[in-house]
Amino acid sequence: GGLEDLSVIAKLHPGDDLQAAIEAAPSSGGVILLASGDYPLTATLKLRSNLVLRGADRVKTRLVIQMRGLRPATPIAADTTVWTTGVRLQGIERSGLEELTVMLDPSLPPPIPQNQGRAAFKDNPFGRKDLHVVSVCLDDARECRITKCLILNAGTHPVVIANSHHVTVEEVEIEGTYN
Repeated sequence: GGLEDLSVIAKLHPGDDLQAAIEAAPSSGGVILLASGDYPLTATLKLRSNLVLRGADRVKTRLVIQMRGLRPATPIAADTTVWTTGVRLQGIERSGLEELTVMLDPSLPPPIPQNQGRAAFKDNPFGRKDLHVVSVCLDDARECRITKCLILNAGTHPVVIANSHHVTVEEVEIEGTYN
């Protein structure tokens, strides 16, 4: 079966430990349902196989990346693991994100809009060198998906898909990147 036939195994609220809930999930998997609110990410959130993080509302359920990262010397295409990352789906299958927002810390000034021309495409806006952050990375992922999500104000890369097979990105809106 697909991801749609997974049952809800946990219901979390802002302040709950997302990574602990992921680690506590049975290997058979299921859906971790996130209530509306902000879920700060101060370390990379690592999904496991057969597990879906589903928000209650794609606008009101927000994974807020509070990490910063300098630009690594290694290009992301060569090694995704050296880049600071909000949500990582690596070496897993049948997992995904649904009905939620992934965003870089909203306390930062907003990214320069693309309609501002060349200024929007320069690295290190506002003199900041610590905004090299990947929002969502799928690396060696199989049958995974990002569905009905918003990815806002990515540091560098909103979504990275590397060495993966049968990945679905559907009804995803991406708005704003810093670098």
